[in-house]
Amino acid sequence: MKLVKNLFLITLVISFVGCGVLSEPEIRVNEDSNVEGISNIKINIGGNGRTILPIFKDTYSKFVINAEPDTGKGNTETAPDPVEIYSEYYYDYESGSGYYWIPPWGDIRVPYGDWFISVTAYISVEVDDVYEDFPVARGSIPFEVNEMSHYIVIPVNAPVTEGRGEFDYNVVYPSNGTISLTLDTWPITTSVYTDDNFASGDFHSYEIDSGVYFLTISVTVESKIITRNEIVHIHQQSVTLAQYNFMDDF
Repeated sequence: MKLVKNLFLITLVISFVGCGVLSEPEIRVNEDSNVEGISNIKINIGGNGRTILPIFKDTYSKFVINAEPDTGKGNTETAPDPVEIYSEYYYDYESGSGYYWIPPWGDIRVPYGDWFISVTAYISVEVDDVYEDFPVARGSIPFEVNEMSHYIVIPVNAPVTEGRGEFDYNVVYPSNGTISLTLDTWPITTSVYTDDNFASGDFHSYEIDSGVYFLTISVTVESKIITRNEIVHIHQQSVTLAQYNFMDDF
Protein backbone atom coordinates (compact mmCIF):
# COMPACT_ATOMS: atom_id res chain seq x y z
CA MET A 1 0.00 0.00 0.00
CA LYS A 2 1.08 3.61 -0.32
CA LEU A 3 0.77 6.52 2.08
CA VAL A 4 -0.64 9.64 0.54
CA LYS A 5 -0.91 12.71 2.73
CA ASN A 6 -2.12 16.28 2.34
CA LEU A 7 -4.55 15.66 -0.52
CA PHE A 8 -7.09 18.44 -0.05
CA LEU A 9 -8.66 21.29 -1.94
CA ILE A 10 -8.51 24.88 -0.80
CA THR A 11 -10.37 27.66 -2.59
CA LEU A 12 -8.98 31.17 -2.79
CA VAL A 13 -10.75 34.17 -4.28
CA ILE A 14 -8.74 36.91 -5.97
CA SER A 15 -10.27 40.19 -7.11
CA PHE A 16 -9.04 42.53 -9.82
CA VAL A 17 -9.77 46.23 -10.28
CA GLY A 18 -9.92 47.77 -13.73
CA CYS A 19 -8.25 51.09 -12.99
CA GLY A 20 -4.77 52.52 -12.76
CA VAL A 21 -4.79 53.02 -8.98
CA LEU A 22 -3.78 50.10 -6.77
CA SER A 23 -5.51 49.85 -3.41
CA GLU A 24 -4.68 47.77 -0.36
CA PRO A 25 -5.64 44.06 -0.58
CA GLU A 26 -8.68 42.91 1.31
CA ILE A 27 -9.93 39.59 2.64
CA ARG A 28 -13.31 38.77 1.17
CA VAL A 29 -15.66 35.81 1.33
CA ASN A 30 -16.27 34.05 -2.01
CA GLU A 31 -18.86 36.36 -3.52
CA ASP A 32 -19.43 38.33 -6.69
CA SER A 33 -18.56 42.00 -6.28
CA ASN A 34 -20.90 44.76 -7.35
CA VAL A 35 -18.01 47.23 -7.61
CA GLU A 36 -17.30 48.19 -11.23
CA GLY A 37 -14.17 46.58 -12.67
CA ILE A 38 -13.64 43.82 -10.09
CA SER A 39 -13.06 40.23 -11.20
CA ASN A 40 -13.32 37.30 -8.80
CA ILE A 41 -10.79 34.47 -9.22
CA LYS A 42 -11.20 31.04 -7.61
CA ILE A 43 -8.01 29.00 -7.09
CA ASN A 44 -8.05 25.34 -6.10
CA ILE A 45 -4.97 24.01 -4.31
CA GLY A 46 -4.52 20.25 -4.09
CA GLY A 47 -2.59 17.14 -5.09
CA ASN A 48 -2.77 14.47 -7.77
CA GLY A 49 -4.47 11.13 -7.34
CA ARG A 50 -1.39 9.06 -8.17
CA THR A 51 1.22 11.23 -6.53
CA ILE A 52 3.07 10.61 -3.27
CA LEU A 53 3.20 13.93 -1.43
CA PRO A 54 5.09 15.12 1.63
CA ILE A 55 3.72 14.60 5.13
CA PHE A 56 2.91 17.86 6.89
CA LYS A 57 2.56 18.05 10.64
CA ASP A 58 -0.30 20.54 10.47
CA THR A 59 -1.05 22.31 7.19
CA TYR A 60 0.47 24.99 5.01
CA SER A 61 1.51 27.97 7.12
CA LYS A 62 0.57 30.52 4.48
CA PHE A 63 -0.28 31.18 0.84
CA VAL A 64 1.28 34.07 -1.07
CA ILE A 65 -0.64 35.40 -4.08
CA ASN A 66 1.31 37.31 -6.72
CA ALA A 67 0.37 39.08 -9.95
CA GLU A 68 3.11 39.90 -12.45
CA PRO A 69 2.43 41.87 -15.66
CA ASP A 70 2.81 39.96 -18.92
CA THR A 71 5.20 42.36 -20.62
CA GLY A 72 5.27 40.16 -23.71
CA LYS A 73 1.66 41.18 -24.31
CA GLY A 74 2.28 44.86 -23.68
CA ASN A 75 1.32 45.09 -20.02
CA THR A 76 3.51 47.81 -18.47
CA GLU A 77 1.55 48.15 -15.23
CA THR A 78 3.33 47.92 -11.87
CA ALA A 79 2.86 44.65 -10.02
CA PRO A 80 0.88 44.99 -6.78
CA ASP A 81 2.28 43.93 -3.45
CA PRO A 82 1.91 40.19 -2.77
CA VAL A 83 -1.03 39.12 -0.63
CA GLU A 84 -0.23 36.77 2.26
CA ILE A 85 -2.89 34.48 3.74
CA TYR A 86 -1.88 32.84 7.02
CA SER A 87 -3.08 29.70 8.74
CA GLU A 88 -4.92 30.11 12.02
CA TYR A 89 -4.95 27.90 15.13
CA TYR A 90 -8.25 26.57 16.47
CA TYR A 91 -8.71 24.77 19.78
CA ASP A 92 -11.49 22.24 20.41
CA TYR A 93 -12.30 22.34 24.12
CA GLU A 94 -14.45 19.22 23.94
CA SER A 95 -11.71 17.02 22.50
CA GLY A 96 -8.87 18.90 24.18
CA SER A 97 -6.92 19.20 20.93
CA GLY A 98 -6.22 21.91 18.40
CA TYR A 99 -5.52 22.19 14.70
CA TYR A 100 -4.34 24.69 12.09
CA TRP A 101 -6.60 25.83 9.26
CA ILE A 102 -5.76 28.24 6.47
CA PRO A 103 -8.49 30.66 5.28
CA PRO A 104 -9.54 29.63 1.76
CA TRP A 105 -9.93 33.07 0.18
CA GLY A 106 -8.11 36.34 -0.47
CA ASP A 107 -8.09 39.41 -2.69
CA ILE A 108 -5.42 40.98 -4.86
CA ARG A 109 -6.12 44.13 -6.86
CA VAL A 110 -4.60 44.82 -10.27
CA PRO A 111 -5.49 46.92 -13.34
CA TYR A 112 -7.00 45.33 -16.43
CA GLY A 113 -4.53 43.62 -18.75
CA ASP A 114 -2.56 40.41 -19.18
CA TRP A 115 -1.01 38.97 -16.02
CA PHE A 116 0.71 35.94 -14.62
CA ILE A 117 -1.19 34.96 -11.46
CA SER A 118 0.61 32.66 -9.04
CA VAL A 119 0.07 31.12 -5.61
CA THR A 120 2.94 29.80 -3.48
CA ALA A 121 2.34 27.54 -0.50
CA TYR A 122 4.66 27.65 2.54
CA ILE A 123 5.27 25.43 5.55
CA SER A 124 6.60 26.53 8.94
CA VAL A 125 9.67 24.70 10.25
CA GLU A 126 11.56 25.22 13.51
CA VAL A 127 15.19 26.15 12.84
CA ASP A 128 17.44 26.93 15.82
CA ASP A 129 14.41 27.47 18.10
CA VAL A 130 12.85 29.90 15.62
CA TYR A 131 10.04 29.05 13.19
CA GLU A 132 10.72 29.97 9.57
CA ASP A 133 8.47 29.78 6.50
CA PHE A 134 9.80 27.78 3.54
CA PRO A 135 8.17 27.80 0.04
CA VAL A 136 7.28 24.25 -0.97
CA ALA A 137 4.69 24.33 -3.78
CA ARG A 138 3.62 26.74 -6.46
CA GLY A 139 1.19 27.14 -9.32
CA SER A 140 0.67 29.89 -11.89
CA ILE A 141 -1.27 30.66 -15.06
CA PRO A 142 -1.41 33.50 -17.59
CA PHE A 143 -4.67 35.39 -17.32
CA GLU A 144 -6.29 38.35 -19.05
CA VAL A 145 -8.31 40.60 -16.75
CA ASN A 146 -10.92 42.25 -18.97
CA GLU A 147 -14.33 41.80 -17.30
CA MET A 148 -16.01 42.54 -14.00
CA SER A 149 -16.15 38.87 -13.03
CA HIS A 150 -13.83 35.92 -13.74
CA TYR A 151 -13.31 32.46 -12.29
CA ILE A 152 -10.14 30.44 -12.94
CA VAL A 153 -8.46 27.37 -11.44
CA ILE A 154 -4.76 27.21 -10.55
CA PRO A 155 -3.40 23.83 -9.38
CA VAL A 156 -0.75 24.60 -6.76
CA ASN A 157 1.13 21.32 -6.68
CA ALA A 158 4.45 21.90 -8.42
CA PRO A 159 7.31 21.61 -5.91
CA VAL A 160 9.46 24.69 -5.43
CA THR A 161 12.94 23.63 -6.50
CA GLU A 162 14.74 25.09 -3.52
CA GLY A 163 16.53 23.27 -0.72
CA ARG A 164 16.44 19.56 0.06
CA GLY A 165 13.88 17.18 1.49
CA GLU A 166 13.76 13.58 2.66
CA PHE A 167 12.43 10.52 0.84
CA ASP A 168 11.49 7.66 3.20
CA TYR A 169 10.30 4.24 2.08
CA ASN A 170 9.11 1.00 3.59
CA VAL A 171 8.29 -2.08 1.51
CA VAL A 172 6.98 -5.45 2.67
CA TYR A 173 7.52 -8.40 0.30
CA PRO A 174 7.85 -12.23 0.52
CA SER A 175 10.94 -13.62 2.25
CA ASN A 176 11.92 -15.61 -0.86
CA GLY A 177 11.79 -12.54 -3.10
CA THR A 178 14.22 -9.86 -4.26
CA ILE A 179 13.55 -6.16 -4.64
CA SER A 180 14.80 -3.19 -6.61
CA LEU A 181 13.95 0.51 -6.06
CA THR A 182 14.85 3.35 -8.41
CA LEU A 183 14.15 7.08 -8.13
CA ASP A 184 14.53 9.05 -11.37
CA THR A 185 14.12 12.73 -12.16
CA TRP A 186 10.87 13.62 -13.94
CA PRO A 187 9.92 14.29 -16.72
CA ILE A 188 13.49 13.83 -18.04
CA THR A 189 14.38 10.49 -16.50
CA THR A 190 17.85 10.45 -15.01
CA SER A 191 18.51 8.01 -12.19
CA VAL A 192 19.39 9.73 -8.92
CA TYR A 193 18.98 6.89 -6.41
CA THR A 194 18.81 3.09 -6.41
CA ASP A 195 18.49 0.49 -3.66
CA ASP A 196 18.56 -3.25 -4.35
CA ASN A 197 17.68 -6.17 -2.08
CA PHE A 198 16.98 -4.23 1.11
CA ALA A 199 15.24 -6.15 3.88
CA SER A 200 11.46 -6.50 3.85
CA GLY A 201 9.72 -4.16 6.30
CA ASP A 202 12.75 -1.97 7.01
CA PHE A 203 12.46 1.82 6.90
CA HIS A 204 14.99 3.70 4.78
CA SER A 205 15.69 7.42 4.31
CA TYR A 206 17.41 9.37 1.56
CA GLU A 207 18.04 13.13 1.44
CA ILE A 208 17.40 14.58 -2.00
CA ASP A 209 16.90 17.90 -3.81
CA SER A 210 13.36 19.28 -3.94
CA GLY A 211 11.51 18.43 -7.13
CA VAL A 212 9.42 15.82 -8.95
CA TYR A 213 10.64 12.24 -9.29
CA PHE A 214 9.51 8.96 -10.81
CA LEU A 215 9.60 5.98 -8.45
CA THR A 216 9.91 2.39 -9.67
CA ILE A 217 9.74 -0.59 -7.29
CA SER A 218 10.04 -4.16 -8.60
CA VAL A 219 9.72 -7.37 -6.59
CA THR A 220 10.68 -10.76 -8.04
CA VAL A 221 9.55 -14.11 -6.62
CA GLU A 222 10.28 -17.30 -8.54
CA SER A 223 10.54 -15.51 -11.90
CA LYS A 224 7.32 -13.55 -11.35
CA ILE A 225 7.91 -9.78 -11.36
CA ILE A 226 5.53 -7.17 -9.98
CA THR A 227 6.38 -3.51 -10.65
CA ARG A 228 4.76 -0.38 -9.26
CA ASN A 229 5.36 3.21 -10.31
CA GLU A 230 4.47 6.52 -8.73
CA ILE A 231 5.20 10.21 -9.14
CA VAL A 232 6.92 11.51 -6.00
CA HIS A 233 7.03 15.13 -4.84
CA ILE A 234 9.93 16.22 -2.64
CA HIS A 235 9.56 19.51 -0.74
CA GLN A 236 12.30 21.24 1.19
CA GLN A 237 12.30 20.74 4.95
CA SER A 238 9.71 17.95 4.50
CA VAL A 239 9.47 14.16 4.53
CA THR A 240 7.81 12.19 1.72
CA LEU A 241 6.96 8.62 2.70
CA ALA A 242 6.22 5.72 0.32
CA GLN A 243 4.84 2.48 1.76
CA TYR A 244 4.03 -0.69 -0.15
CA ASN A 245 2.93 -4.22 0.63
CA PHE A 246 3.55 -6.91 -2.04
CA MET A 247 2.51 -9.87 0.09
CA ASP A 248 -0.82 -10.38 -1.70
CA ASP A 249 0.74 -10.15 -5.17
CA PHE A 250 2.37 -13.60 -5.08
